[in-house]
Amino acid sequence: MNATMELIRRKFPEISGLFNCQWGSYMQLNPAKSKKWIQIMHNNRDHFVVACKGFGSDLVLLFNSNWNGSEPDQHVIYCIAKIENTDDKILNIGLMDCEKQKENGSC
Repeated sequence: MNATMELIRRKFPEISGLFNCQWGSYMQLNPAKSKKWIQIMHNNRDHFVVACKGFGSDLVLLFNSNWNGSEPDQHVIYCIAKIENTDDKILNIGLMDCEKQKENGSC
């Protein structure tokens, strides 16, 4: 995942985020340096998700191939709040439609 983010960083230097995936496990994500950012995050258990902002929407867009209709994982929400650099109680997140995994945990 980190190698993928490095390739994106090199190809699109104007995009912020793209921090080391393991930093989210330790709650050490930095605020994004621009209004356009992408981050691959681990939910601290068994799954990766992608969050981004600044791509045609004011929402943080969350792509989760295991989403089952419930609230997004609280660990992921906390990581997004760190990247967004906000302590607000309201975080506007759009849960995006993406291909679903056939089985949980095959991430």
